[in-house]
Amino acid sequence: MTARAIALPDVMPTALSLLTGKMATPMKTATPHGVGRIVVWTIDGLGYDQLIQALDWGLMPRLTALLATGEATARPIQSVFPSITPVALASLLTGTWPGEHGLIGRFIQLPDAPCIDTLGDGTSQHTFALLEETLDRRALKGDLHYRAVMEARLLRGTLTQLLHPMTENIVSYVSPLAMRPRMVQALCQPERGLSYVYWPYLDSTNHRRGPYSQDWADEMKELDRVLGDVVQDARGAGQPAWLWIVADHGHHMVHDVLPYRLLRDAVPDLPVQPLGCERVAGLALTAEQAISVDRAVRTLFEGKVTMRPFEAFVEDGAFGPRMRPDVSSRVGNWFLEATDGFMWAWDEEPKPPSVATHGGRSKAEMTIPFIEICVH
Repeated sequence: MTARAIALPDVMPTALSLLTGKMATPMKTATPHGVGRIVVWTIDGLGYDQLIQALDWGLMPRLTALLATGEATARPIQSVFPSITPVALASLLTGTWPGEHGLIGRFIQLPDAPCIDTLGDGTSQHTFALLEETLDRRALKGDLHYRAVMEARLLRGTLTQLLHPMTENIVSYVSPLAMRPRMVQALCQPERGLSYVYWPYLDSTNHRRGPYSQDWADEMKELDRVLGDVVQDARGAGQPAWLWIVADHGHHMVHDVLPYRLLRDAVPDLPVQPLGCERVAGLALTAEQAISVDRAVRTLFEGKVTMRPFEAFVEDGAFGPRMRPDVSSRVGNWFLEATDGFMWAWDEEPKPPSVATHGGRSKAEMTIPFIEICVH
């Protein structure tokens, strides 16, 4: 992946440009300039390959019909690396790459603070802010009405506090059924504006059962039903509106886990919790430690782990075209990247592996859909 590809950080700046006309449009869209409202529905864990398979298997007849009539378009775009929810949503909601907004892993390290879990419950005494402006503040500057719609149980989480500092703009729901009227309301608002809707359910299904399982098929049918109902209920009301559907990442099938405890047994002074994520473990190592870890990795996980310095990923453009100098220290100076089919397990006694995971750079993890639907 290169920073020149159409990618997740391009989505919200494009929406703001179409709504306000005050900036260049980063990506071409079917949505016209001067549109009254855009609602961005983010489906956690929906890879582009899953969307195509669901359409081929006839699991999404409502979306299929919209695509056939030209009322909807769908194409692949790129996620960001690491391909995990905190990093991807930060890129979506700031319109910047991980190297710019500074959230480049689930577990990150700040000066004089313990390791922070960005998917934690929000009770940590050590807080931090993104290095780029969030969408709610950018919408306010553009004189746009803005709403974020998300499940109630997520409101107190660390990630929500990071991405939505203007909490008065958040509207919650308690179930998929309760989400539908919230989205219809967002599409039918009379004011010119932008809304963000987050759907968490598919991701957990993919982790537990895997893409293409029966549970996954049922979830895709439910998504299609909700989509069809929302479009039908919103038509004919309010000013012209478009519904955009994106994802944060796809999923990669897991064959086995890599027990981190084995590496700690071989190199005892390693931290209990690595930085980064389950597909890419980050470590802050001295030169001597790096030699010991490299030797242990080759012995314990031959062919299953690639150990590279953090700077090599920066040079590859993995975190985007720009890298703030104060960001690299947040995930260590060495990355232990699990090869395709594997993931790290942090527990002392690893549980059975997830059926599918994400965080790496495979096509299934990095390629996500961008769907545009003209609602009315």
